[in-house]
Amino acid sequence: MTGGGDTVGLRMPAHPVALGLLEACGGALAVTSANRSGAPSLSDPAAVEAALGGELELILDSGETPGGRPSTVIALTAAGPTVLREGPIDAATLRAAWEELTGT
Repeated sequence: MTGGGDTVGLRMPAHPVALGLLEACGGALAVTSANRSGAPSLSDPAAVEAALGGELELILDSGETPGGRPSTVIALTAAGPTVLREGPIDAATLRAAWEELTGT
């Protein structure tokens, strides 16, 4: 939950270190983004340390995040997906995947 809302965000990373951590923890973790809500996305471990380091017990440093853009965010409701923030996966690609998955 963020910003007082009543939604839950789910992520599926492509990074091998993140995937290994997920596997070692049984497949799911409850985590937050590496930035404060509304603040710019942080892609470098040193920037995360500078912004949040005093509040964190551990920073898993596997280098700068690839892609240079924050992740794509969608809202998935009974009416179907809505792109809330376009990132590396664009809206057209998501729409095509949804249509293939649902046959609509």
